[in-house]
Amino acid sequence: MSDAALFEDSIVSVRRGTHVRTYAGEAVVWSPGRPPLLLDPVGAVVLQLLNGEATVGDLAIEVSEEVGIPRSIALNQFRRVLSSLAEGGALSGPHSVPPPDVPGEVFHGPYNP
Repeated sequence: MSDAALFEDSIVSVRRGTHVRTYAGEAVVWSPGRPPLLLDPVGAVVLQLLNGEATVGDLAIEVSEEVGIPRSIALNQFRRVLSSLAEGGALSGPHSVPPPDVPGEVFHGPYNP
């Protein structure tokens, strides 16, 4: 089976303990011990779809039909977003990266305006 087929057949979800905040259609995502990631509006939508039940291929078809873009473009967007989320330790599933054994605080010092 090719890498593309494996990617499309994979099922991923957001790792437990991952924090998400949305602002004006974009999202900030962080996992314990990892720096925050800023997701553009496309990435924020992809993040919302990762339910751990549907395959990436099925989600890309849904997005392509809903938005009216070719499936290949939808898959490329999923690859881009999932790659960022995996590097940030925010995914659970075949593209996940093991979380580090460090505290989950993003800001380690006291508040200093």
